[in-house]
Amino acid sequence: MFPEDIPCQRSAADLIRWGEKRLSEASSDRPRLEAQILLAHTLEVSRDHVLAGMITDVTDEQARGYCRFVLRRASGTPFAYVLGYQDFYGLRFTVTPATLVPRPETELLVDVALERLNGMDEPLLIDVCSGSGCAAIAVAYNAPSLRVLSMDISPEATEVARHNGAAHGVEDRVCVICADLLTPVAACSVDIVIANPPYIRSSEIPNLQTEVRDWEPRIAVDGGPDGMLIHRRLLPQAYMVLRSGGLFALEVAAGQAADAARALRDTGFTAIRSRADLAGHERVVMGIRP
Repeated sequence: MFPEDIPCQRSAADLIRWGEKRLSEASSDRPRLEAQILLAHTLEVSRDHVLAGMITDVTDEQARGYCRFVLRRASGTPFAYVLGYQDFYGLRFTVTPATLVPRPETELLVDVALERLNGMDEPLLIDVCSGSGCAAIAVAYNAPSLRVLSMDISPEATEVARHNGAAHGVEDRVCVICADLLTPVAACSVDIVIANPPYIRSSEIPNLQTEVRDWEPRIAVDGGPDGMLIHRRLLPQAYMVLRSGGLFALEVAAGQAADAARALRDTGFTAIRSRADLAGHERVVMGIRP
């Protein structure tokens, strides 16, 4: 069945106007853009194809599918979960409510890892708290000699990561493991560890955007009373598994870099530095195992 207010003609332009109205009423901050992308997604064409006016009439089946997408989005479902994917580092990754939606600031972890890998011979990298596997897979995709362990405690998230590895043709070099942090990894065996652990203070969870608070996995968001509960468990493990000269790079919350740098220093890491995101927040803290 169609919503009562769906246009009778169901042309692409009419459907976009209907979707924009529904999404605007649901307080979307970009209703027209989302309506266009959802129609393109439904029709399996590019948004440019839609904008160029190359779509005229839409079949009833396609219109029903489009309505379902719009109504899901209007109900508050995160846009990436409606689409089933999120673009990250120039690649497209499947995402589900079992995984965080990849964000631009996490691309800094990929940048840092690729810079460190330059000149290494068959290095081994671990991405811990890997979620959808976006960082692990993006690094592997851009470093053909790299071997990667993608590790997450969620069985559902690791299944998504395996799917993404296969989709990008790196499944032979990215081994996905369901584990609690780095517990299965041998000492002094790894060249680089990158991590995007949960880092939001528990007290701040109720104040997060609804899309994050109500939809993204709590286990991947809640960092405990000070946001660093997982960091404190992870740091000594990372120190143990890294070879001498190995790099540890950690994504942190805005305003958390100084505390994270102090924790790295207390663990024994040296050459500690940070890198800012596009908003100017120190977002990645890194150090070297001596």
